[in-house]
Amino acid sequence: THRATYCELKYKLRRIQLCLHSRGEGLAKVNFCILYGVYFILLMSSKLKTKQFYPDSSDSSDEDEGPDVSTKSKSLLGNFDQESDTDTSDSSDDNDSKGGDESRSEDEFSSEEKDPSQMTMEELLKLQEEIGTKAFKVKYLKSDKKNKNEVKTFKRANKNRPREVPMMRKAAPRMNFLEPEKKIGKKISRDPRFDDLSGTLNMKTWQKKYGFIVEKRKKEKELLKQELKKEKDPEQKEKLKSIVQRMENQERERAKREREENVLQVERDGQIENLKEGKKPRFMTKSEKKLLLKAAHFEQLKKENRVDKYMEKKEKGKRAKEIRGNIS
Repeated sequence: THRATYCELKYKLRRIQLCLHSRGEGLAKVNFCILYGVYFILLMSSKLKTKQFYPDSSDSSDEDEGPDVSTKSKSLLGNFDQESDTDTSDSSDDNDSKGGDESRSEDEFSSEEKDPSQMTMEELLKLQEEIGTKAFKVKYLKSDKKNKNEVKTFKRANKNRPREVPMMRKAAPRMNFLEPEKKIGKKISRDPRFDDLSGTLNMKTWQKKYGFIVEKRKKEKELLKQELKKEKDPEQKEKLKSIVQRMENQERERAKREREENVLQVERDGQIENLKEGKKPRFMTKSEKKLLLKAAHFEQLKKENRVDKYMEKKEKGKRAKEIRGNIS
């Protein structure tokens, strides 16, 4: 009939439109096909109207021409059916998967279990306590955790379509010369002498590696003494004098540290020998170590004949301390 043929042609045109959209063709082609289809429908309807409203005049002619109309429509649009079937297979698969998810969500809850949308808050809380929070979230709230580190792969919906790519990109490095006024965070300076990354300080290894510095300082001190003798400016003379005095004090302190280290090393060697003989080692207390170092210091003062001078200096210090105590 005219109505059936019209519906069939309309359905075919819709299939053609979907086919062209899935292939990624331009809108011009789609519009052309739609216009052509409208023209074809009008043409067919004008031919069929005469036969539909006058069925008694020629039944045999209807029977003969009816199949021709359907064959013409099939021959014109049959090729588009094959293309639309092949090209819309991807979209149909996606629709099937979506439909499957929906059907799964509908069939997921059995006849015994209630739909959570129809349950009260009290019933939901009881159910959560019964089956556990994690299982409740997975089953009813669909909050299954995904791996955050999982790399997302972008696929094409169709081979003729461009690949889907995320818009986000890594920011380019900032160029300071373009924005000279913009302040940058203060750079933290790192001194390798006081940083743990450089390792711990070992004075013995340091003295072995940098022993030449001590000799250079001695030579510098001699040169400064010569300049001090030649210098006539009193201010410059005072500066040179203070530098020489500081260098002498540093040498004295260095010699004192070396003597103390030698005394402690002798004590350590004695403990190691006792261990080798099988004796139990005895470690010195702080007070014993202090007395040992003081004795070594007095021995050095005796060698240099500076014991009396040292004792006078100590007595002066004691008297000054007593006077300060009485005043306060």
